[in-house]
Amino acid sequence: TYFKDYFKTSREVAGLTASLFGLMNLFARSVGGIVSDLANVKFGHRGRHWVFFTVQFLVGVTMICFSLVPPSQFGVGVFVLIC
Repeated sequence: TYFKDYFKTSREVAGLTASLFGLMNLFARSVGGIVSDLANVKFGHRGRHWVFFTVQFLVGVTMICFSLVPPSQFGVGVFVLIC
């Protein structure tokens, strides 16, 4: 009901938007593991830490940007892009 109430979307759009997070998780976790393993091979354990730091920093920046977006269809797009 968050997407439906806050962004004033239909139930179909709210359900689709919520389901995208589960689908993105399948892709993002795989890519994150591959990038982390490559950084480990090239730079050692310190490379993994830098990959983790960089990703978490960028997520924080995009969450700040998302908090500044007004509730609209564009806001849903930014929310999906962040995750």
